[in-house]
Amino acid sequence: MGAGVSGRRWAGVHAPPAGNARPSSPELEIPLSFSYTPTTGLQTAPLLQEPPEATLPTCEWQRRLGDFHRSASDDRAARLAYQTALTAPTGTCLDSGWQDGVRQAVGAVALRLGERAQAATLLDGLAAPEAAQQPRLRPARDGPSGIGARRFRRRSGRVAGQ
Repeated sequence: MGAGVSGRRWAGVHAPPAGNARPSSPELEIPLSFSYTPTTGLQTAPLLQEPPEATLPTCEWQRRLGDFHRSASDDRAARLAYQTALTAPTGTCLDSGWQDGVRQAVGAVALRLGERAQAATLLDGLAAPEAAQQPRLRPARDGPSGIGARRFRRRSGRVAGQ
């Protein structure tokens, strides 16, 4: 790794130089590997399969991998990881709240990919309280609104209500 850095860190699992890996807290495990070179700097790479030292169930590992891909705008990889997470739930992944969260995430990804039918199937029956709390937006009837609206109306000669 870099100068003055000893040991390695993968997926929140610390591997001391002697190679005696010990798992960290499952809440801190992430599905990423890190590398550093002076020319490229710090690079992240997804770990498609969890290492033997990981304490997370495969389904949770894949959900976190999907979250990483989604944040990196790699929707196809995110969809695959989320779908993998849903196909093999164990332990805490059997919780309906966990499954609903993954369905909501993969449904959003499917929408971005233009797969409306798949998104509708995934999102059907889900309650989204955070969506209900968002203010509803109505289109402006008198032209643009917000920053620059008055300037637009002045330049174009438009008056509200026309």
